Amino acid sequence: MHGYLSRSLCTALMMDCVAVAGTSMAINYGVDVRGSQRPSQWARGSAPLCAASLERLERGAQAVIRVTVEADAQAKPVCVADVVVRYGT
Repeated sequence: MHGYLSRSLCTALMMDCVAVAGTSMAINYGVDVRGSQRPSQWARGSAPLCAASLERLERGAQAVIRVTVEADAQAKPVCVADVVVRYGT
């Protein structure tokens, strides 16, 4: 698993874990990926999330969520992605 699949998983994982109260929709506004590499062995992995920023907009909010995809058999992350999401009402 590498490249576009890792990026796709970042967005899917993040959308299942993050919600902004008072909004009715979320739009994937882009992804900034660094260090995308193929895991040497993919037995188990994890993807911790961290809110990098949250900005109030006229009719909603924009969040940047950092997703770090990790494989247990590797010291370095598979990739680190900043997922930009716009939430609206």
